Amino acid sequence: MNRFFMKSKTLMSIVFLFAGIWGGCDQHKNLIADQREKEVSGLIRYYVNHELKRDSIFLFDKSTNLLTEICIDNILAENKDINLKKEDILNMSQKDTLTWSNKLVPIARIISNNALPIINSLPDKIRDKEGQLFYLANPIFSKDFSYAILQSSFVCGSRCGERSILLFKKEKDSWTLLKTYCKIEY
Repeated sequence: MNRFFMKSKTLMSIVFLFAGIWGGCDQHKNLIADQREKEVSGLIRYYVNHELKRDSIFLFDKSTNLLTEICIDNILAENKDINLKKEDILNMSQKDTLTWSNKLVPIARIISNNALPIINSLPDKIRDKEGQLFYLANPIFSKDFSYAILQSSFVCGSRCGERSILLFKKEKDSWTLLKTYCKIEY
């Protein structure tokens, strides 16, 4: 009976050890997800308020993921301390399935991508009163959350818009725009 009790006790200890490790991993993933959500919200708020100089934007709910290798090469060549590889950035941008929400971006008025044909059918004068419509990619952060790469596109009419890749740096809990890459106006 004592041997059975000792084996059971040992087995239970192993089970609790693995449960603690497993739970610890989940807890770590949750902490990273929480920090990422906080950083995304802060970065977008900074971008809208300080770079676009607006109180809010119209934001399409589906993000965009058109990062190109040339833009990434330029960013990494000029910023050696980003601590990301080109392959990692491309993989993260291609896995972008984020749907924007007011919880994540409270300063945006979220518009369904399904509304784009209706919006495009409106005369330019009507659209101009509402302002620019934005597509933002899910930001890609360096492992330490000190850098962020954000693709921003906006449409301001049937033949008007712009797309660019933005590099931000976080210092003392505040984001700043370092440089704009691959800017295309149409």
